[in-house]
Amino acid sequence: MAVLTTQQRGEIHAYLCRRFGYGVVTKADVQAVVNATDQWQDDNAAAFNTALPEPGKSALSLTQKTIIFCYVALKRAGIEV
Repeated sequence: MAVLTTQQRGEIHAYLCRRFGYGVVTKADVQAVVNATDQWQDDNAAAFNTALPEPGKSALSLTQKTIIFCYVALKRAGIEV
């Protein structure tokens, strides 16, 4: 899965700013965090896939693995899914 486009990153940025406001960070700070998160996910996708046990590693689609990753991250953050 490729990194997001500039427009997609901007859409996430706008959503987060609407949802959470800025607090002590600026719009540019939030955009930088979105960009870094997207890049980190791209840089570490292979490591995540390597960590998965079989048969899930080979049987699940990229979309399914991504959804699992997101749900686990949301749950860890205390967000019910």
